[in-house]
Amino acid sequence: MEPEKAPVQTTSPHLFHIALSFLGLSFAVQSWLVEFGLEKALKSDLFAGLLIFSLIVFVIIFLSYFIKLTQHFKTELSRLKQHDGGHYSALSMSFILAGLLILPYEANWAIAVWLLGSLLQFVITTFVVKGWLYYDHWKITDLSPIWFMPLSGLLIIPVGIPEFAPIEFGWMLLSIGLIFWLILFSLMLYRLFFQPLLSAKKQLSFFIMATPPALGYLSYSQLASLEAPDLIARLLFYTSLFLSLLLLTQIKRFLTTPFCFDWWRIPLPFALMSVASLSMFQQLHISAFIFISALFLGLLAITIFYLSLRTLLRHPFLS
Repeated sequence: MEPEKAPVQTTSPHLFHIALSFLGLSFAVQSWLVEFGLEKALKSDLFAGLLIFSLIVFVIIFLSYFIKLTQHFKTELSRLKQHDGGHYSALSMSFILAGLLILPYEANWAIAVWLLGSLLQFVITTFVVKGWLYYDHWKITDLSPIWFMPLSGLLIIPVGIPEFAPIEFGWMLLSIGLIFWLILFSLMLYRLFFQPLLSAKKQLSFFIMATPPALGYLSYSQLASLEAPDLIARLLFYTSLFLSLLLLTQIKRFLTTPFCFDWWRIPLPFALMSVASLSMFQQLHISAFIFISALFLGLLAITIFYLSLRTLLRHPFLS
């Protein structure tokens, strides 16, 4: 049987990346509409349809996984201890993004969803970092870009501040996320430079490496209320931009990788780079950033459309 037709578990935590991708698309489109004064379009049937569809995808995946969690709690806890922190962070990040997206429509629900996701993310990150420190089975070859997801989860929380929480709480999370990102990024470069190459499947996660600096830039700009990017903001944004463009030059290598659900780790970084580039345009009024933002938004839409088709073809109920 070909891998394309292999059955998949619809309750796998890997599938939270699908929900995160659609919510990221809604987040990027919403940012464009707000930037160009098209707030009325936020209540249009077209955007409402995209947002509702994204939320439905997230709710379906969450409920199906919640049922599995109640049945196999110890097994899932063991997976979290071993290597799946990144996939569970996709769950909490989906809650956080959902809260940000529904804020213009229903503030009370937005606060509740954002708070749930933030608390869940803090617990997951603490649990994962504790595992890094106290479990002795790790080897440098175990390191992969998915390890950046728990830190990305911390860095996305301050994007919702001060609407959802005190500003000092955001500075705390930003500090923790950036410090651990720098450490992990150094280890990741060492692993890539001096250890055997990651498998083709794991290389699909390379784009996640651009996620922490992009979120760091967005959160830092939000907390500092920047009217123009300073040195720290520029360092974070251009690091993420360089990593994204560098990896785009290797797109042919990625396209030769057989389709699997790891492909769904690619869209979120595109969404964040689109929003971050839009923010740079807002601060500097340099038209090049609009083109960069549009490029990543286009790549995001094309990637999600392509992956949706491949996923539907692979799904056991359709195969």
